[in-house]
Amino acid sequence: MLFPIVATIIYVPSVIFKINPVIMYNYSQICFNALILYSRFNWTKKTTIALYYVNKYYDLFDSIIMLMNKKYNQLTFLHWHHHILQIWVWYIIFNTLDNSSALFSAFMNSAIHALMYLYYTVCLTNYKIYAKYVKKYLTMLQIFQFIVLVGHGILLLGKVPLHLSLLEIGVCMDMFFHFKMLLN
Repeated sequence: MLFPIVATIIYVPSVIFKINPVIMYNYSQICFNALILYSRFNWTKKTTIALYYVNKYYDLFDSIIMLMNKKYNQLTFLHWHHHILQIWVWYIIFNTLDNSSALFSAFMNSAIHALMYLYYTVCLTNYKIYAKYVKKYLTMLQIFQFIVLVGHGILLLGKVPLHLSLLEIGVCMDMFFHFKMLLN
């Protein structure tokens, strides 16, 4: 059901207005993540968690775009590991009755993802010369996010279902070490 909707959102405007479909996908991701940020303050907690969970499936479309563009070098272990882990983790969170503690994680990650997709979009435009100055700081923001969310998970120990704290700590430490390996 999601594929026809995504195809319509991305490819119909890109054909009509002659816009790169990758830019359309990136723009849709910026909007989707902004919607999650908006929902955090305006809708129910369950709705925000549900939107974020659906977004983890939507994130897989970048893999399809990479395959279609024959960018096989971008389909790394970290790429697949991250996407599959996120779907599994957010499935558990979505199906946990008391999951409101995950809102902070969803909020922070949506903000970072909105910035990442903005960066990816700029890289595809005539302004890509400026993107090289941003990449380092964006990576630092992602690493900062992992550290903050590990701390958040530790603070939640004993206050929320144990598996939610351990998932947050474990996933963020996992991502931190994978990023650290990439930077070395």
